[in-house]
Amino acid sequence: MKATKTATKKPARKAVAKPVKPRGNISPEEIQPLIMAAREAYGIQDPCVTFDEWRGEQVMEAVNRPGITACDHVHFCDLMAHFKIAAGKEDEALHWLLKGGKNTERQIAWSIANTLAAHLTLAHSTVESIAANTAPRRLKRLLAAREAILDHPEGPVTYDYLVSIVRDKTRRPDLTLSTDLAASLADRCTAGQLAQIRFTLVNRIAEREGRGLASTRNRSQNTDAAKARRSPHETAPRF
Repeated sequence: MKATKTATKKPARKAVAKPVKPRGNISPEEIQPLIMAAREAYGIQDPCVTFDEWRGEQVMEAVNRPGITACDHVHFCDLMAHFKIAAGKEDEALHWLLKGGKNTERQIAWSIANTLAAHLTLAHSTVESIAANTAPRRLKRLLAAREAILDHPEGPVTYDYLVSIVRDKTRRPDLTLSTDLAASLADRCTAGQLAQIRFTLVNRIAEREGRGLASTRNRSQNTDAAKARRSPHETAPRF
């Protein structure tokens, strides 16, 4: 009598849950102008990475979220200002900062201080430490930026260089800044001056990190309309 073969059932595979991407409450009506502003800035910055990669990095830098769809409504004005600054339109950026911010001066000053700190940290970090603390998709770009800084004849943008920018924008050649950089900037500069300082700093850092010439990104600031919007009479608070 032949033995009957019994079919052994294989255990069902457990479905692997896909990682859920965070989703904020920002609306499609807000996402669309952000994408347009980001694309305009991307064309000016010429960052040598894809638009999606660059946009994600910029959103993380501006509001500490992994992408636009992960943002909330309260982030809209900050993101618009961030992309407008990257596009060389500091007057429009200031409009969005004033529209969405409380303590606007301190907000922009904090951004200036952190932008300079990140640049200097990159310049003085080893390849090993950068690799250990950077996501794979950003690693190649950061290492290239570090190499560009080291190859630049003037090296990284320094604290003293920032002070010279601040003195120029405020027309105060004797102005000094304290060790609490963000606080002293907010106390000594108007919101309009801070927006111009941040724009200039971002451009200088981009040039040192090998992302094109600052003169190319500044072209929108040299138009007659841009010059007309800037008041030649604005002075900084006196301390």
